[in-house]
Amino acid sequence: TRKGRQRRARLCWAREHVSWTRQQWTSVFFTDESGFTLESDSGRLL
Repeated sequence: TRKGRQRRARLCWAREHVSWTRQQWTSVFFTDESGFTLESDSGRLL
């Protein structure tokens, strides 16, 4: 199934990168990250 293939691909990717250093991870750009803020539009802290 498609879901099974995606799951195996993610596991393979994780195994290939498990020993990466913090420095190596700083060069990675995750496109699925969401931005957020701790302040409302009025400037008050939420």
